[in-house]
Amino acid sequence: MSNLSLAAINSSSQLTQKKSLLKSFISNFTSETFFAEIASIALYPADFGSSGTLMKSDSITNYFKDFLKDLVITTGKYNFTNQTQIRRQTELLNSILNVRESTPMVVSYHNIYQYINVPDLAAKNVLKLAIDSKIESLEKFKENLNNTLNIINAYNEIKAISSNLLLYDYLAESVGQSGQSVFESVKDYRDLVINSYNDLSKLQILNKIDNVKDYYVLKDEKTTKVLANTLVDYISSSYNFFKTGYQLFDQYVDGFESASVHVVSAPSNHGKSIFLINLLRSIVINNIKDFEENDAIVLLTLEDNIPKVIRRISSIFGNYKHNVIKGLYRESSQQIRQSQKLDIGIRQVQDNMLEIFTSVLDNSIKEVTQFKVSVVIKYSSENSFSPSDLSKFVDQIRVTDNLNTKMIVLD
Repeated sequence: MSNLSLAAINSSSQLTQKKSLLKSFISNFTSETFFAEIASIALYPADFGSSGTLMKSDSITNYFKDFLKDLVITTGKYNFTNQTQIRRQTELLNSILNVRESTPMVVSYHNIYQYINVPDLAAKNVLKLAIDSKIESLEKFKENLNNTLNIINAYNEIKAISSNLLLYDYLAESVGQSGQSVFESVKDYRDLVINSYNDLSKLQILNKIDNVKDYYVLKDEKTTKVLANTLVDYISSSYNFFKTGYQLFDQYVDGFESASVHVVSAPSNHGKSIFLINLLRSIVINNIKDFEENDAIVLLTLEDNIPKVIRRISSIFGNYKHNVIKGLYRESSQQIRQSQKLDIGIRQVQDNMLEIFTSVLDNSIKEVTQFKVSVVIKYSSENSFSPSDLSKFVDQIRVTDNLNTKMIVLD
């Protein structure tokens, strides 16, 4: 855990007294108009189950109640100045939902005052606004209910990323304080951006906001055109296709498509790692014209460390004999040890080695990539690396190195 994370945890109680990013987000769910929208939906004489959602009517009622309960707890935890008002307004909404449960299809905009007592002014304003803007049709009821459920989904997702939102507050407080250098502040900001980028996966509601559908009904020319437009957008912005240069893959599985996984399996010591690097080389060569600036292919190894992997890449990409590259490592090591034994300067030896290794790497990588696509080599211990770590690493190089990962080769 970073120093920023630790400090934020220790100082969160201080930050919540002040204006903060998290409190600004949460305040959007405490507005009088949003509470009135929930009240209006609850007062409309229709079953929640008729909304077209996959949730049952009683599940939707409980979903509303759980949201209201959590909202009261959250606004209290972060010391909202209008806590009392929020508590009174949520009590009103809970009362309406309880009446709706006990007398379904009976309670409405016209008779709600017969069932509940509303002495609080803030609650009265919410109820008046709900009645004044009452829903006039079943279709409007369905639309408003689905929209409100999505808003509550957004609330839950914001709660899921609340730790990072609090870190932004602490960063704003800590930058410029004595004892923290500019470099420390910039590093904290960079780490926070990477973590925040990784948090995007938790904001699934954005898919719905961006009109990304997970189903299509095809019944006429109009509906097929809607799907056709989606396919055009997907192919234009998200689809990738790679020829491998291997007849087995290109002829029988038509190359490699984006969002696909291909597994090469064999017993230990049967050349899987060497084959994968050869496959990587062939993919780059056969698709070099299709790569764009800042595109990258990630080679992730869970077995060999980076020096050993580089030895194989240099040999395969640069078309060097493997024994020559291996001998270069061995000879360089012997020269350094000999220099140390003779107690003579090894700087000249290291400079010569640097020149040789730079030349080998330049020739090897340029021979294949023409420096039009980046090759990222990542090592991690097999027992400590997870899919979420891989996702975070892809996000990290996107932020820190401006690289767009097109393919991952995992050994």
